[in-house]
Amino acid sequence: MNGQVKEKDEKNAKPILSYRSALPADRKIHFGFCEFLKGYGASFYTMRDRIIYGTSPIDVWELRGVDGMLRDYAPDYNGLLCEYFDTLSPEERGRFVNYMIETGGMGRTSCYARFRTFNFAPWEMRGLLALEQLYLERLKGEAEPQENAPA
Repeated sequence: MNGQVKEKDEKNAKPILSYRSALPADRKIHFGFCEFLKGYGASFYTMRDRIIYGTSPIDVWELRGVDGMLRDYAPDYNGLLCEYFDTLSPEERGRFVNYMIETGGMGRTSCYARFRTFNFAPWEMRGLLALEQLYLERLKGEAEPQENAPA
């Protein structure tokens, strides 16, 4: 997944992504990745529709993960991610929410609601790019011959 922001969609002001998977062009591998994401709280069918069939766009924050977005926005913050939003003044919250909207593509209402309760699935925390790399490493590990394996 090489998610790159091309430009903003003027209609809804969300970043437009150029979404290309780094996975080999094999449908079994793509379906396997969707199955892999189930272990991180994602729905197989939703991920299949979004990743394989492209039925709805994947936002930047979903590609990079909440962890990545927060670390880029506040690199000096050393506390728990789940407490970050609570540490902000109302003005700082507004700036952070604008960052998540303008850079990450998250909706304003969703941003406030989800960060107040810190309600994110594990795949949303890590991001699809990081999980894709983890999946590729797993595939590579399965393809390599095992030491001491019978010939």
